[in-house]
Parts: sequence; C-alpha cells; structure tokens
Amino acid sequence: MSDRAVVTATAARFATRAFDELKRKGMHIDVRYDFDGFLREACAQNRVVAPEQFDPNNIDLLNGRGFWLHGQDADGGTAHIQAMRLDMLAENSLADYLKTLWPRLNRGRIEVPSELMERISGSAAYSGAAWTREDFRHQQIADWACRLAHSLALMVWWPGWIYGLIDVRAVDAGHARRWGFSEISMPVFTWQDPPPHSGDFALVAARRSHTVQMTMAGHEEFFRRASPTPKSHPSTESAPVDTRRNTHCTARKRDQRPDA
Repeated sequence: MSDRAVVTATAARFATRAFDELKRKGMHIDVRYDFDGFLREACAQNRVVAPEQFDPNNIDLLNGRGFWLHGQDADGGTAHIQAMRLDMLAENSLADYLKTLWPRLNRGRIEVPSELMERISGSAAYSGAAWTREDFRHQQIADWACRLAHSLALMVWWPGWIYGLIDVRAVDAGHARRWGFSEISMPVFTWQDPPPHSGDFALVAARRSHTVQMTMAGHEEFFRRASPTPKSHPSTESAPVDTRRNTHCTARKRDQRPDA
C-alpha cells in the first residue's frame, strides 16, 4: 500500500477505537453532513459561541467539504457536537482568508497576523464549534471526539493543516495539546462585540506530518497521559451562550418565521 493508504488504514482503526471508547462512556456518535441540522443543534440552548462558521449560507460546505459529529446519550438527547470543514486556500495564506471571513461573520477583527497564520496555506481543515453537555464533561469526551474528527478529516481530505481558533483560556488549561494541536499562536483574534463567556482567540494548528505521526503512533502520547480532564474555567468547557447575545442564532430564528 502507498504511504497515504497505510496512514488512512491506521486512522480508520483509531476511529473505530474512538467510537467504541465514546460508546463505553455512554455516548453514541454519528457522522453527519446536514449543516442545517447542525445549526439547529448549535443554536439550541445557544450551545456554540460562533455557529455561523458552519452556516451553509455563508460557507461552502457542499461536495463533501464539511461534516459534524453528533453525540447522543442513551435516550437520544444531544450530548456533544463538533464540526469540521475544508478550506481550500490555494496560494493564499490563512491570514488573508480570516481577515476577510471573521469580521464578516463574527463582529470581530484579526490582530496583527501571526507568523503561524501566514505560514498556513493550501488545504486546511478547520476544527471548531465543539460543545459537550455538562454531565459528560471531565470524562475526556472532547479529547476523544476531537482526535476522532481529525482522524476522519485526515482519511477523507488529507489536508496540509488542521487548525482551530479557541479561547486563550482553553489553551492555558492545556486543551490544545490534548486535542492534538502542536503549534499555538495567541492571541490572534479579538471580538468587537463579544458574546458572554468568550474571550480572545488563539490560533492552534498541526501540520499533516504531525497528525500523521500521531496517527501512526496510535495517539499513544495521548493515552499515556490519559486522565480525567482537569476542571478549569467554564469557558474552556463550552459554556452556553446568553440567548440575547447569540445574534446569529436569533437572526436565523427571525428569518425562519413564516410570513404574517
């Protein structure tokens, strides 16, 4: 088999292990592609700070360029969500892309682009919009689910980079490393009109070579130090967003009302 085929087969074995481990913890994971369904889950109880990052009206998610994980408990209730999309940057840098995208979607601004942001180009998979229900937190659900999502992205897209934009407090709590990111630049993004529970954002990323290395090693560096996620600031564990300030969700509800 080719090198890519070997990596893909190894990633598939890890994905099976992750699905089984999450099921053992009481969570059934489905891989879904309907982003209208994702937005309904993301906006329910205002779970996600920036659901517009995966709104098909704003972002090209067609032709297999996005998927999301839907974790459900034994009764079918939503317990975890997380989404991935493929950004085709070509010769443009991630800095160029985000300086256009984020102010339009998130009422924020990119600070002076970091060296890391300037280096990322080509195909880049964005990992974001993760939320875990409170009774499933501190069980490594987010750790397993994030590495599962990255493994699936590697299998399907073979991206040059996987990146995310996360609250700097989550970085301080050690979550970026636990989720499989190897490079961190912070902060790189500042809200102009911040939703509650949100702070400045850091850029976290991993080259394909790093993700491949972790995959071929069976993510053993993760399992060696596996232990319950340390309790930290609520914002690092996907605290719910105040209904009044999640403007994207309230705008969607307004737009979806039938005409009088």
